[in-house]
Amino acid sequence: MSKKRATWYFQLPWHVESPLLTDIGLALDRVVPRDPEHLPPATVTLMDTADERLQRAGVKVAQQSYGDHGEWFVWGPDWTPWLPAERDDPVGVEAELPDEVADLTRPFRGRNALRPVVVATRMRGRYAVIDDHGGVVATLTSDRIVVRRRGVAAGRFRQVAIDVAGLDPQRRAFIIERFEAIGAQRVDALPHLFEQAVAASRDDALPGERPAGGSLDAFVGWVLARRAREVITNDLALRSGEVGDATALVVTLAGLRDELEALSGLLQPAWRDEQLRRLDALGPDPGGHVLAHDDYLNLLDALEAATRTPPLTVDGATPARAVLRERLGGDRLRLIGHVDALIRGDLVGGDQTRGGGSQSITRKEWMRALTVGEQALQLTEVAGILFGRRKHMVRLLGKVVAALSAARPPEGPLSDDEIAELSPAQAYAAGRAVERGLQVTGAQRRYLVDHWPTWRAKLLALTLSSNKPSASGDH
Repeated sequence: MSKKRATWYFQLPWHVESPLLTDIGLALDRVVPRDPEHLPPATVTLMDTADERLQRAGVKVAQQSYGDHGEWFVWGPDWTPWLPAERDDPVGVEAELPDEVADLTRPFRGRNALRPVVVATRMRGRYAVIDDHGGVVATLTSDRIVVRRRGVAAGRFRQVAIDVAGLDPQRRAFIIERFEAIGAQRVDALPHLFEQAVAASRDDALPGERPAGGSLDAFVGWVLARRAREVITNDLALRSGEVGDATALVVTLAGLRDELEALSGLLQPAWRDEQLRRLDALGPDPGGHVLAHDDYLNLLDALEAATRTPPLTVDGATPARAVLRERLGGDRLRLIGHVDALIRGDLVGGDQTRGGGSQSITRKEWMRALTVGEQALQLTEVAGILFGRRKHMVRLLGKVVAALSAARPPEGPLSDDEIAELSPAQAYAAGRAVERGLQVTGAQRRYLVDHWPTWRAKLLALTLSSNKPSASGDH
């Protein structure tokens, strides 16, 4: 019958000598190596980009090697089901980065290569404790572990495991006494080499439901980080085959465009314009090819960098609420002024001109008011979380923007030269189309006139109350 296994674990100070485990009185004669040659070192290497963006996203990529054998692992509990939640089965056993690992990590690393960031190396020796009859009464495994982060030692550890199943109580007490004498600490278990490597890596928190800090830097970084996470989520779903087209990803990229537009004036114009150009290059319906598009990968890189250091035009240490309260209030007051002017003027009424002005000028007035309304709505959707009654304000501004859009004059009538080129039937049809358009916009303008006093009062009230912080940020 085999002996029941009993293993003790000790953690030792790095600098002390190993304990002497021989004693004549206990018939413990000598300690001898069990392996004729040195065992090859075991290494766990955590891979990441130069700026460690995988670690910030909660993703781990590791290579475990032992001699000539190597295995690759990828895991990220916050990115299931696309990534494994734990380090389970290896993804690949190649010496170089496997294609599957490269593909799984592509949305996180963009165009950047993976390189070693943390390296944990274990040197192991195995020994046998021999009694005075030449029999093995205990076995001992001794590990020396060095963890380096970016080439600099981040930790040195010594740990020992002893199988004491063959020792009587007196000999066991002797073993404990010898280890305690050198400052060793007995523990229930020893950490795996993976755990020691991960402990030396960074693991930033993912963006929460609300900004973690009160500065403008923290707020803009939070907005971009949440959008980047949504982009990557849809990217992974598309790569995995969970969805068959890029519709969700396209919608998310459109949301990014809205946020970039909303933060206009806060983001550096050159940086913002470059991201808008990249979004334009992807198009409104890019299909699956978006994943391999150079502008898409460059956009991921730029977005990830901006979450850490937002490219702002103002001091990022400024309190976000102070800056955004002023901008939100200014946008809403400008909107009120524009709509008031439209309703006071000849634009709303029987006359379609303003003081004898042309139709093109009339349309410009409406388009200017609509633009201001859209800007106010976009900024409220993004920044309103810092203030009370965000949903109320979004709904109200949405109604105003919709009414302005519906009431705007149609495109200007044809010029005399264009009319001269039409046949009588075509000219009649064009005239009827203009007439129908004016009838429709006339009805929409009456709707705006009727509802504007109520909307205006609510806009003013909500703008004044936005100075009060909200417990949830979104009532």
